[in-house]
Amino acid sequence: MKYRNFAKLDWEVSALGFGIMRLPHKENESSAILEEKAHSLLAPSE
Repeated sequence: MKYRNFAKLDWEVSALGFGIMRLPHKENESSAILEEKAHSLLAPSE
């Protein structure tokens, strides 16, 4: 398994992990990503 550093955070994530994940998108618009929901998946919870 290959791992990569995750931005400025002290995380290592697998290249496969988020690489193939489908981000949430607006209904009937697969190219319009719901950015707030996508950020909540990627950002650490406080």
